Amino acid sequence: METAKQNTQQNIEENDALKQFMGLLNRQGMGEQSQDFMELFQYVAGMQLQLAVMTDELQGVKEQLSQLRKTSPKRSQRALWIR
Repeated sequence: METAKQNTQQNIEENDALKQFMGLLNRQGMGEQSQDFMELFQYVAGMQLQLAVMTDELQGVKEQLSQLRKTSPKRSQRALWIR
């Protein structure tokens, strides 16, 4: 997760619009609001990373289920064995 935080910080530093906005807030004497906004931005970026990880995990589960369906016997064949 530390790497994700570093990537987020790098993305923030590379974002010109965000840098300009933060500079504007600071020049207007709104340092506290600037800090609050940055914390919110980092929180949202973290949530975005978590969503990406979760999406990848769900894709893996979907693929595993697909493989299980292909390898497991069909339900009708199983019913014949039970009788």
